[in-house]
Amino acid sequence: SIQYIYSTSEAGHISVDLGVDMKTKYNETHMVVYWYMNIRLKPGSTIIDLVKNYDKAEKVELRVYPVDNPSKWIVIEDYNVSNYLLDVEYGEVGGLRYIVAINGIKADPGSLEQWMIYIWDPNLQYFQYVAAPPDRFEVYNLDSFVFLFDKFGAFPPDCCSGSLKWEYSEYQG
Repeated sequence: SIQYIYSTSEAGHISVDLGVDMKTKYNETHMVVYWYMNIRLKPGSTIIDLVKNYDKAEKVELRVYPVDNPSKWIVIEDYNVSNYLLDVEYGEVGGLRYIVAINGIKADPGSLEQWMIYIWDPNLQYFQYVAAPPDRFEVYNLDSFVFLFDKFGAFPPDCCSGSLKWEYSEYQG
């Protein structure tokens, strides 16, 4: 017989992580990427729903790394998510929303700098660019997304590629 495994956590909710890399300085020698962990959503939610509910995360992980070496990062956990609120500005094309700016960091088509969205692929063990509109891209339980502000085609730094206890490390597909 075929067994179905439903990808919901507790009581019909899913849990999704969202990293936001705004190229933010932590101090003079280090940068930080903010990870909103275990955001509870309803099944069928989209990336836009994820962004609209990031403040319901269980905690925020600050992934702090030296400017010259993103692979040497540490995690600082904070359960007071309200310390890390985001001001998100949306645009709309053909009825579909997209991210224009986060905390005043705004896309600039002339320089090709923009907000890019990546999803972690647990099988390939790297992030893949999400080309679909965030209003149409459905999120699933244990998905991890990172929003990266950079020139188009840039790739998330090592500090975005998981945590010290990456949730997929035990995942056997």
